[in-house]
Amino acid sequence: MIVSHKHKFIFIKTRKTAGTSIEIALSKICSGNDIITPITVVDEKLRDSFGGVGAKNYKIPFRNYRPIDVFNMLINRKLISYVNHMHAKDIKHFVGDDVWNSYFKFTFDRNPYDKAVSLYYYLGGDKKYGNFKNFIQGEDLNYLDSFNMYSIDGQVAVDKVYKFEEMHDALIDINKQLHIDSISLPLKKAKGGTRKIDNYKDLFDSVSKNVIDVLLAREIKLLGYTY
Repeated sequence: MIVSHKHKFIFIKTRKTAGTSIEIALSKICSGNDIITPITVVDEKLRDSFGGVGAKNYKIPFRNYRPIDVFNMLINRKLISYVNHMHAKDIKHFVGDDVWNSYFKFTFDRNPYDKAVSLYYYLGGDKKYGNFKNFIQGEDLNYLDSFNMYSIDGQVAVDKVYKFEEMHDALIDINKQLHIDSISLPLKKAKGGTRKIDNYKDLFDSVSKNVIDVLLAREIKLLGYTY
């Protein structure tokens, strides 16, 4: 997750949508008091090799705490922070209405069926779950819920939800929105290399499809995805 005061944008990072790669690319234009959340040690090394700015300013000032934040701080015995996959509602609270309403807010989403297969292999695939059907019927599938990350009270709260499948055009538009010319393909690929198949239909059956149809119905409707 990035909040850039320099370029006046907020990037909300969803799961299995090339979010880390996009975050690394965006960090190259960040500086000063911009907020950049930490990523894994491996990905931080990749970001450094790419000339990106590392995690910074992600500790939330105590003056911005809500009662629930004070409670969590006391329970966990540590200050709270902006985090990698932070929801729009929380980001809005901590940055304040002025920043939230005036900055360009964007995120990415992906064909839910393809995203499910990507998450399956990323989390361990057959070795962890035995088969895809077990994964579809388990709780880890909830990691795919992107809509709740970029919505507030059931309404889309960002200015733009880009499609993972239209990355090239998305990056062109982001450059235009931010008045820059430095985010381009190919992105530094992070968290890749775990997927075993190309066509998600090789793993899906009618039962698995129906699970995704219901769980991610809002994303499917919003972005016009089909099986």
